[in-house]
Amino acid sequence: MKEKRIVLLKEIKKNKYKYMFLITIILIGFIMGIIFSNILSYNDHQQISEVLKKYFLGIKNNQDINYLNNFINNFSVNYLYMLAIWIFGLSIIGIILNPFILYLKSFIIGLSAGVIISVYGF
Repeated sequence: MKEKRIVLLKEIKKNKYKYMFLITIILIGFIMGIIFSNILSYNDHQQISEVLKKYFLGIKNNQDINYLNNFINNFSVNYLYMLAIWIFGLSIIGIILNPFILYLKSFIIGLSAGVIISVYGF
């Protein structure tokens, strides 16, 4: 077990600039998503907040939630992201598109977090 940890630390030290670049892209995307959630127009904000309220009320009231359908939907979307990253990684265009995909995913997470915080006021 200790050998695996040493190998992992060596790998991290060897590629620390690549990891720092990817972490920076994630942080920028997350922060931009939060900023964008504050810039949304009133109508867009109301629309997103209504969808969130319906979703959380459905969970709270224990309505018929099709967990298998949600799992299949999320799995297929994430599988398509992985497939796109893998295919773009095989070509030179992946140098530009793979960081953009990472930025887009973190932007969506930041946007969701920003809207949830503004609607529920955590």
